[in-house]
Amino acid sequence: MSRFPAVAGRAPRRQEEGERSRDLQEERPSAVCIADRGFSQHGMIGVTQPRKVAAISVAQRVAEEMKCTLGSKVGYQVRFDDCSSKETAIKYMTDGCLLKHILGDPNLTKFSVIILDEAHERTLTTDILFGLLKKLFQEKSPNRKEHLKVVVMSATMELAKLSAFFGNCPIFD
Repeated sequence: MSRFPAVAGRAPRRQEEGERSRDLQEERPSAVCIADRGFSQHGMIGVTQPRKVAAISVAQRVAEEMKCTLGSKVGYQVRFDDCSSKETAIKYMTDGCLLKHILGDPNLTKFSVIILDEAHERTLTTDILFGLLKKLFQEKSPNRKEHLKVVVMSATMELAKLSAFFGNCPIFD
């Protein structure tokens, strides 16, 4: 996991496999590693969680670890509850909330990094997100941030197929 921040800066899209994502979250959350490397300077780091409870609890734990108030540097957004502010650098959310962000802002201009965590817990919404993110990187939109990164984390997914889907992006384990 210590290599995570170093390679996150080199690859526009990235996938993790191997250890279970929860184990990785318990060690040092990926979003914190990325924020420590300065990626939140260009926008928020958005981290999806498959369930509302997971998004809230991970956000609470990361806020405690970073010694900040929940809703300030670290926040969360779930259906009917947005605990974030203008100063939020790391935002945990359900995949449905990220989909809502994309529908309102197809270029994700408020974000510098999107982490799709627990991607092996696939839902229809997750699959739609994969398609929309692929389309975002295929298009040469003048409004798309060049430094936007997408990280897909999974413990059990067939990452070779997912890598091929995203244009043979690198796989790191």
